Amino acid sequence: MIYIFNFFRDICGLPGRLCTECGKLCDQCHCTICQEACVSLSGCCSNFLDKPLASYVVISGLMSLFEIALCVSSMNARSLGGCRGTSHALGVGIRSWLVVQIGFAGLNLLFAPYFQGRVWENLKDKVQSMGAGTRGTIGKDVVQSSFKDVFLHDFGVLFYFFALIASFFWSVNGANFAQNHGLYCNPDGMVAWAASIGSSLFWVAILYSLTWYWCSCCAKSVNPEKLRLDIEARPAVPAYPVAAGREGASPSQALYYSGGGRGGTQGNLVQPPAGPQYMPVAQGQVVRPGSKR
Repeated sequence: MIYIFNFFRDICGLPGRLCTECGKLCDQCHCTICQEACVSLSGCCSNFLDKPLASYVVISGLMSLFEIALCVSSMNARSLGGCRGTSHALGVGIRSWLVVQIGFAGLNLLFAPYFQGRVWENLKDKVQSMGAGTRGTIGKDVVQSSFKDVFLHDFGVLFYFFALIASFFWSVNGANFAQNHGLYCNPDGMVAWAASIGSSLFWVAILYSLTWYWCSCCAKSVNPEKLRLDIEARPAVPAYPVAAGREGASPSQALYYSGGGRGGTQGNLVQPPAGPQYMPVAQGQVVRPGSKR
């Protein structure tokens, strides 16, 4: 699966690479304004692709926009006025179906960046709460853990889950309605195409959810540099004085490859230091400072 996600990541990164090359060309032409604009656009594309689920946001966004365009074009078609039938399963006409379909497409369009933003914020909170520094590479298991936290506990995701199921059945019934009521209810096949895209978005969301939840390799493509910059912009969190037997270390090392050389492994997690241990004292017994029991 990592090769599939990397393929979509490279495709989505083409605009950023194009802006980078455009900036180099403008530099050779001594056009400072154009160069700065291209570099700025390239940086925006790179920052977006460095976040988790970037390919999902792009794919879902393009499919949703195309679906909305098909629905609007179908509603403006003159032949749609000749469609007099209603769906037996839904009990609505074709225009009402198109309006609801546009609503589902808009929900898919908004949910993808919302989900990505929630995972990104959860990842930043998790790293900062552990006192993460700016060295090392953030482990893929930490990124996947943030995805699972949002996927399992966010009410927005729960709402979208039920809405996605409703959207799937709505799209399937709409496709059957368009095919069974002739050309007037399916001008230029646009209604059937809109229904197919709506049902396909259901499988896209299921595919990404299952692969990100069960396969940590999908998180390997996340670049931690942008995350470090966002964390450094926040107020600093004091580090623990002692961790893993090293003076001045902090439990943030649980999020990074241990060690500075090639021998470090991602699985070497460092736990926070245990709190002070207290021993029970019998009633009336006096324990002097420095004494051992």
